[in-house]
Amino acid sequence: MTADKTFGNLYDFVVSEFGSADNFTSLYLESMRRAFLWPGSGLYGFDSDRAAIDFLKHDYRFNAVCNRQAEETIPLFIELLKKAVIVTPAQEARLTKLLADSYKAGDQITSDFLSGKSFEVFRPQTLRAVFSPDEYELIQTAITENKARLAIAYCRISKTIGNSDANGAYLSDRDILKEISKRTF
Repeated sequence: MTADKTFGNLYDFVVSEFGSADNFTSLYLESMRRAFLWPGSGLYGFDSDRAAIDFLKHDYRFNAVCNRQAEETIPLFIELLKKAVIVTPAQEARLTKLLADSYKAGDQITSDFLSGKSFEVFRPQTLRAVFSPDEYELIQTAITENKARLAIAYCRISKTIGNSDANGAYLSDRDILKEISKRTF
């Protein structure tokens, strides 16, 4: 922070330090997301390894990372949506078709997941085509919380595997993912 300047109001300070109020808001919200929705925050924990594995089994993102078929993954995603908003049978039918057309799984998603990069299993436009802006915001909150739970569940189970196999050979991130996938499915 600037110690040698005096500001007439908070807005002037925010603009001076962050460039704009929008930049400040964006940085603040991202820091809150990290503080509350990241592993180690204490939120979204699991009482047991079994509970973490059960979460992974029913998580659409983890299913996509493990290259599961769209027919297995789409119903899991729709169940998540139903926890956030009311999904009518007509919306579900339309959504199922649209999601099948936009489903992405495979090596790129697996690589992004293992490297900690952000990835989307379905195009966000798909949701915007079916839901109102208010519903979309509620869905985005549910997806963000779900991402946090996935990271925490995966981290918990990967700790039980360790970094080496029975022969002492180093396990790669893909080896750990394969082992977690075996335990899950």
